[in-house]
Amino acid sequence: MSNGLGTSDSDMDFFIKFTNLKTDVLDYHTSLMTLHIIEKILAGDEFVSSKFTTIIQSRRCPIIKLDFKECCSSKARNSRKTVFTKCDISLKSIFGVYNSQLLNFFTKYDRRFFEMAMILKYWAKNNNLIAPHKFSTYAFTMY
Repeated sequence: MSNGLGTSDSDMDFFIKFTNLKTDVLDYHTSLMTLHIIEKILAGDEFVSSKFTTIIQSRRCPIIKLDFKECCSSKARNSRKTVFTKCDISLKSIFGVYNSQLLNFFTKYDRRFFEMAMILKYWAKNNNLIAPHKFSTYAFTMY
């Protein structure tokens, strides 16, 4: 689901939910081990190389960061469609899904929210307020 505030440099966030396992039961080590398995599976894909994947071992929510810019560059040149080049895969936090749903609702409910959020997002990124270890786009938009 899109939050409605994407730009050409936005990434995609994926949350993998296991049907027989609650995310609050999934501990740090199990989720990290599962991310390593997913990384190995993706490394076997012809479009993803392990040199373009990074596991971020955050204590709160470990993720895999993928960058398709290099490994899909030949495909992207022949395509006129917008291609997202970066994505994050998470196993522990479904809150990103809920946050996206909330922002999507706000952007559809009132066009002014969309316009204000896009201006704030642009300003905050240009002033280095939205960055790793600083504000997230969601936090800045909701503040």
